[in-house]
Parts: sequence; C-alpha cells; structure tokens
Amino acid sequence: HPFKTFRLPNKGCIVLQDFQTHAKDIMEPKIREWFPPGLIAHQETNSVGAIVKYRLRNGSTIDVKSHEQDLKVFEGSDYDWVWFDEPPPEAIFKALWRGLTDRRGIAWFTGTPLTEPWLYDVYMKAVAEDNKGMYWAIFSSIHDNAKNLGEGSVEEGEKRISEFLETLDDDEREAREK
Repeated sequence: HPFKTFRLPNKGCIVLQDFQTHAKDIMEPKIREWFPPGLIAHQETNSVGAIVKYRLRNGSTIDVKSHEQDLKVFEGSDYDWVWFDEPPPEAIFKALWRGLTDRRGIAWFTGTPLTEPWLYDVYMKAVAEDNKGMYWAIFSSIHDNAKNLGEGSVEEGEKRISEFLETLDDDEREAREK
C-alpha cells in the first residue's frame, strides 16, 4: 500500500463482487502480474476454481472473499489490511472493520462508486473532518491510471478514457468521472 508500511508476515483480505468474474477473470491475472515470481507458496481454490487464499513465501496470507458469501464468513477474523475492490454492502464493511481493530489495520477501496450509497456518508465525514478522524478519504482522478490503460503511454490512456466517457449518458459519466 502506498501510504502505510506493513509488518511481515501480515494477514490481508481482498473483497470482490463475485468469484466467477471478479476473482477468476480480473483479480487473479492482476495478482500474477503484480507479485514477483515465486512469492506465492501455495493457493487454495473454491468449488468454482477461484483462488480463496494465498500463502506467501514471506509467511503472509491473503484471504479472498466475495459479496456473494454469507455475512458469517466476514466475522471473526483479524486482519492487517483489507482491500475492497468495488464497494461492498455496508454489513460486510462493518464486519471486516471490526476485524481490523485488533491489529490497527487499514482498509481501502478501489472502484467506481455507482452502488452502496452509504459510502458517500463515510467519505463526506472524512472530508468534513479534514481526514482527522477514523476515516480518511483519498480521491484520485480518473486519469491516474491512464499510463496502465495506455500500456505505458499516458496520452494513449487518456485518449481511451475520453473515448469511453463519450459513450455514457450525463448521470453515469458524472459518477465515473468524478
């Protein structure tokens, strides 16, 4: 994480919308791209073949959970960090937030806030308190990922983003662009 250093080994959790598409088709290829070769010592899969646990050579573990799962699976574990890739239902967030307290862990979100309106209140509280409370809000521009979208070229990435935005109606464009 760019704003916090974690002890090693650590225990993390990635929370995705679903196992079939989000885990298998999106997250697993990214993990293979981001992790150095040989870092993953072992991985466990579920009934649809999605990876649900990574055990790393440095002793760290990463659980992978889905919004589709019963709320009970989010309760009871302690984590150093939780990454929500797309906003979760509020009950899942609260269950995992409790799991961060023992280790003074942090959670962060990536995604487009098209669903889960409760998050707006959390963000606005952080902004109103000038990031001095329990929640911090760090907003990024839609163009912050332009280099990756343009396969190394910021200009190509910005062009792709602009072309995409032109296909949207005004309401959806505002939600995705801001």
